[in-house]
Amino acid sequence: MKKLLFILVCAMACQTGFGQNFNGLFDEFKHEKNADYLSVSPFLMTIGKWFIQMDQDNDPDDIVAKTFIKGTKAIKVLDLGDCSTEVKNRFQQSVKKMNAKGYEELVRAKDDGEDVRILTKMDKKFIRDVIIAVSGDDDCSLIQLDGKFLLDDIMNIIKEENKD
Repeated sequence: MKKLLFILVCAMACQTGFGQNFNGLFDEFKHEKNADYLSVSPFLMTIGKWFIQMDQDNDPDDIVAKTFIKGTKAIKVLDLGDCSTEVKNRFQQSVKKMNAKGYEELVRAKDDGEDVRILTKMDKKFIRDVIIAVSGDDDCSLIQLDGKFLLDDIMNIIKEENKD
């Protein structure tokens, strides 16, 4: 029985040890010197949505913003652009090891020394979570949008943006 318990504990430790999740990245780096961290709670997002609903402007740019805000429950932003090179290097290594279990990678791009990853967590026809991770020499940032976005709304936004 002790062997079975030991094996289960080791298996769980290996599962979580190979890469941290996104909340772990926020927790690890938000207290670094010169790091900028913003977390907008679900309560504050609800209050913000009330103000947006009052504004009935039909500007196409506002419609795109309103669609995202309407579906967003909470936001977290971490910017390490003003941090030391050592902190940025640690962040880059952490992003490479990041545990993306349960997420689907939509975009992975490399441009001018910056790696960009956009991941989503799907639930039937809804996108529940969007993660944008940027790591490079100059810019290191992590953005998480937690909410409920219809896939059709995202496709309409893409179509609207491609018209221009």
